[in-house]
Amino acid sequence: MNTEHIKEFILLASNLNFSKAAEDSFISQSSLSKHIRILEKELGTQLFIRTTRSIRLTETGIMFLPYAKKIIGLCDSYSSELELFSSRDNNKLVVGIISNPQYYDLAGYMIGFMIAEPDINFNLIEADEIGLLEMFKQRKYNLFTAFPPSELTGNYEFLPMVETKFVALVNISHPLANKTSLSLKDLSGEKILIPGRNSTLQTIIKDAMIKQGLEFCPTYEGSSIGSIELLKAGMGISLHSVEFSNNLPNNSNIQAIPIEPDIKFVYGIGHRPIDELSSSEKKYLNYLKQFELKKL
Repeated sequence: MNTEHIKEFILLASNLNFSKAAEDSFISQSSLSKHIRILEKELGTQLFIRTTRSIRLTETGIMFLPYAKKIIGLCDSYSSELELFSSRDNNKLVVGIISNPQYYDLAGYMIGFMIAEPDINFNLIEADEIGLLEMFKQRKYNLFTAFPPSELTGNYEFLPMVETKFVALVNISHPLANKTSLSLKDLSGEKILIPGRNSTLQTIIKDAMIKQGLEFCPTYEGSSIGSIELLKAGMGISLHSVEFSNNLPNNSNIQAIPIEPDIKFVYGIGHRPIDELSSSEKKYLNYLKQFELKKL
């Protein structure tokens, strides 16, 4: 059974449009029709009811659809596994890195390793937290910058690297800009700009506010760059890590103010069990283990 034919079946079942399914599959409509007929012959059943005006799945087509998706999912997983297996003994190192690396002080560790191991081809894949977790599940890499495992992130082995804390970022024209510190209660009623929806950082902020009996109702949930642009325009107060605030340009007209009591969080490297890592990934993980968790 041709897996490409199964993929084409899934596309056609999703939009029930031969023209669109053929276009998305980069083949002609006649080829798509031929492939569907071949698949129906192999399965011994009709998958679609076709008329001059419409197309719909048969009962057996509806029955086959979830199995088709499982087949393609398994094939994709195997391809990823095979790719990882094929690269286990070479000098390629693929590391997933979370967006906005200025949040995290891991760049120095990466540079140090690249100097120590010049023969290893170091590759970085950048994505947001959800994207990194999804690619980790798909085995696009075995090492990635991460937060400690939780119900939100799922399970993986974790090497803690840095403990840090949030600070409040405000435009220097804001009435609170002259404060030496701020509490979460001070921020009540302000337009709050925080990291993206369903992220670990947002969850930490949300939990801290709810714990103090404060309503969690952010004005902006999005990228760090987006929040900074809003801050420059004088809109609201944003919460970011100390490292992020230290990397802001001096002419940004944004003031960093400590939050009391501290709202801390830890980040580091997520990875699979040691026996599933390539030789290069093991070298990098062993290199990182020499650095103890730094606390502010």
